Amino acid sequence: MPEALIDVLLLEVDGRRIGLPASLVVEVLPSAAVEPLPDAPAAVEGVLNVRGEVLPVISMRHRLGMPPRPPTVDDHLVRVESGGRHLLLRVDRALDLIGVDPWRLRELDAARGAVATPEGTLVVQDAERFLTVEELETLDL
Repeated sequence: MPEALIDVLLLEVDGRRIGLPASLVVEVLPSAAVEPLPDAPAAVEGVLNVRGEVLPVISMRHRLGMPPRPPTVDDHLVRVESGGRHLLLRVDRALDLIGVDPWRLRELDAARGAVATPEGTLVVQDAERFLTVEELETLDL
């Protein structure tokens, strides 16, 4: 019997499509201004109060080595839960939910894996690799 498809949230960052396992996604929020956080890791834009919970906002542009740009009102904030922590990932936009055959997913060191799609190669990110242990410790909010 074939294995069930993995649901992946398709995102866009600087014109590049990336994926995130939907099982990690709590919600997708519209862009919002964040409060700067002194001495935060470079990938952390700041923090945002989401219904009483203060969450760090991670720049996916920075994390993926892409050129920076100021946040816009069209950006999306993807709330993920990983290892008991909630983070907000700033992306240009959340596009769609797609199914990925786990047998076609090729493992990568820097991400969960990559899969060929009709639109090209899709790298599926691993939320646990967005920040190092040291970076997470500095964010103990």
